Amino acid sequence: MVYMELTWMNQPDKLKKAQQKAKRLATIGTVLYLLFFPVFLYFVRFSFFIFDSPSITQTVGFIFVFTWLIFPFTLPVSVYFMWSSYIDQNYKKTQFFFAFPFYVFFICILISELSKEIGKL
Repeated sequence: MVYMELTWMNQPDKLKKAQQKAKRLATIGTVLYLLFFPVFLYFVRFSFFIFDSPSITQTVGFIFVFTWLIFPFTLPVSVYFMWSSYIDQNYKKTQFFFAFPFYVFFICILISELSKEIGKL
């Protein structure tokens, strides 16, 4: 009985810590992602240089360009979903959407490396 009461009393503290952590991540993510969005969007221009390589086919080149075109647009989408999940008090989703651009970045690297290897075949 005593354990149950103590657990019940600690729930608001855990919720408040989770809320503070989610708000901190959402704020940091918003600032970083909105600052880096134009930079990454500018770097997409350089993905078209893949067509300068004679060993890359057009199909593989378009896959490479499309893959890197997706990445900058995950940043504002992630900011939107971070704050909407924070408002809905779903703090685990807030943390997931904070990390989502990193996941997409690593997937883009994998796809680009695979497309380069396919282009060499």
